[in-house]
Amino acid sequence: MITIKSLRQAGNKVRVTHRRRVFDNVNLRWSLLTKHEHTLSQLDKVPVDAKGGVTEIELTTKNGKTITGIAECSKKDGFNRKFGVIKALGRVLSDAHSQNVSLP
Repeated sequence: MITIKSLRQAGNKVRVTHRRRVFDNVNLRWSLLTKHEHTLSQLDKVPVDAKGGVTEIELTTKNGKTITGIAECSKKDGFNRKFGVIKALGRVLSDAHSQNVSLP
């Protein structure tokens, strides 16, 4: 089974980004922010919503090819980081297989 750890140990660069939904009271809209972006923004006092979000995995292989997989959680479903990573990693591996990129 290919995991993020095994991809990194094989010399690939893997970036995982989780974005949660936050309601912007000034612009009256929902935003998807990482934890770091949330603390830097003016929305740092607004709690994140427990439902909905996005997990993105960006894989850069040793030869420089970049493949991205995104898993989006519905606004009605609870946000789960582990499940998002599993779905996004599956999409990365599927794209890598369709592009004939060899991974460990």
